Amino acid sequence: MRCVFFVVVLGFVALACGCVCCGSGGGESSTTLVSTTTLEVVCDAPYMRYGDGCCLDVDQNNVCDREESTTESSVLESSTTLESTSTVESSSTSTSTTAPAESCYDGLRNQNEVFVDCGGICQSSCGVFNLTRGGAPVGYGGYNFTLEDTEIVRDAFQYTLEITTPDGFVDERQASLGYQSWIDGVKFKIEEGGEVRLTFWATVDEALKQAVPDDATIKTIGGKSCLQLAGGICTRSYGGYSISMINRVDGGGVKFRITKPDGLDVQGTAYENGTRFVMVGSGGLIVGVADYMIPGGYSNIYVKGK
Repeated sequence: MRCVFFVVVLGFVALACGCVCCGSGGGESSTTLVSTTTLEVVCDAPYMRYGDGCCLDVDQNNVCDREESTTESSVLESSTTLESTSTVESSSTSTSTTAPAESCYDGLRNQNEVFVDCGGICQSSCGVFNLTRGGAPVGYGGYNFTLEDTEIVRDAFQYTLEITTPDGFVDERQASLGYQSWIDGVKFKIEEGGEVRLTFWATVDEALKQAVPDDATIKTIGGKSCLQLAGGICTRSYGGYSISMINRVDGGGVKFRITKPDGLDVQGTAYENGTRFVMVGSGGLIVGVADYMIPGGYSNIYVKGK
């Protein structure tokens, strides 16, 4: 920054000690000195004119750098406040979210379960069991499962399972890994297996129970060999009645022959769509179809007194 001073001096300077003029009146005239001073401010780059002086303007945007520093500080403080507020709001949102409690009915393999919602802490509601070929049966809900034999079919293990129901009926199933089916109201599935051993789970099918009328009993009937060789579990019993499967009919129907306690036979048909066979007379009986076809050529029916 530089300043230039201009001095203008006006007046008369008397030589030596002054000039003396003699007038006609003989009076004396004195010498007078008059002085005027003016200040002009000029600012060189990187400075700019500001008020009565100069200020630094390095980026030459006609704004004093010290003014820009004040503005940036205000913006920074505002940004910091906003970020802090956002952080608090985010923290508040995350802490309000609560993970659902783990259970034996959440469809997830958690806790110490062996399979999804089965085994471990869930063993009482969905049991996991091992079967050995020719070994002792294992029981679940009154049903006994036995591994009778193992053979290799098309490079895969094929198992012969024997299932004994609480009312003494015996059913044989040909099954492989992943086989899932039902025996009455119990659902089971083979999860793992080798030449002499397999692992399966079994559980009471609550959804199936809710799909049938209150107080009804679910019975699995049929099987691939039921009609041809009189094998499988073609006949089931209920309250002195004997219920046999004759065949399946179009539209999801099952045709039955029912032998009453007095030995008389009655035939009827029930359908999966809710049409039931109702037998009147001595005691009465209602027969309906819950599942028209399940793996292995079986049907799940329900029976109840009228």
